[in-house]
Amino acid sequence: MFYMGCKRTKNVFRSLLSTDSSMNNMELTGPTIPKEHFAKFIENPTPENLREVLRTNTGEDNHLDFKEKMPDFPTLARHLLAMGNSRFGCIVIGVKELDNGTFDPIGIESIKDKLHIHDSIKRFIPREIWENILIFDFNFEETEYPKIKGKKFQVIIIDVDLDDLPLISTGASPGQIQENAIYVRRGTSSELVNYEELQRLINMRLSTGHSSQPEMDLASHLRELKMLLEENDNASKASLFPTGIFGTSYHSDHSAFLKELIENKKQLIRRIISNP
Repeated sequence: MFYMGCKRTKNVFRSLLSTDSSMNNMELTGPTIPKEHFAKFIENPTPENLREVLRTNTGEDNHLDFKEKMPDFPTLARHLLAMGNSRFGCIVIGVKELDNGTFDPIGIESIKDKLHIHDSIKRFIPREIWENILIFDFNFEETEYPKIKGKKFQVIIIDVDLDDLPLISTGASPGQIQENAIYVRRGTSSELVNYEELQRLINMRLSTGHSSQPEMDLASHLRELKMLLEENDNASKASLFPTGIFGTSYHSDHSAFLKELIENKKQLIRRIISNP
């Protein structure tokens, strides 16, 4: 077992295991609440609990991702950031997706060095959450589940407090991850955030009650950006019908001005997010 840092928060995981009915209404970036075996493994990542995750095979979602082999490190960082923006997530290395959509726990040939993983992904991930990433090694020499007997797996878990949201990438690698970008989970993929998803992330952070004035301003800037984007869309439509079918005549200088405002607003939002 390896911790990139010494801290581990468990408030989200405990709530997943709670019998309180409010669990079903917990606000997450994604729509899926993990199954019981997965929740138990996240709370207590033992070989026995991983065995049950592999045996019951609940499939992938916003919080659980199976990989046949270790992804390229920039891609791994992108997945971790996206899962972090869903508050937590788990990547299990050594599970192959079959053509019929099911998963086969084939294991991995060798365990990757944890320090090497750490050094390879940390330039993409904010320093403040290094300690929220955990790496575990599992070697099932003896097990009650014959299919994984003699096989090895690595598991990477990220657990993020609401106060840390949104997570922003700190490095870039062409075709894999952009710098100063926000990624979210959409089912089983890690994608760049859209307006609605970013608004939800900001609202989740505001809900903690520890938000600063810049964060309050950010919500206003996001609303204004949405208005500018809608106005720009109307201007683009009007450019196809310069006689005014959309109720206003089209002016090219107006469109250029809108695009300038949109870019300025985006830069302002990036600065606020990068310096909370």
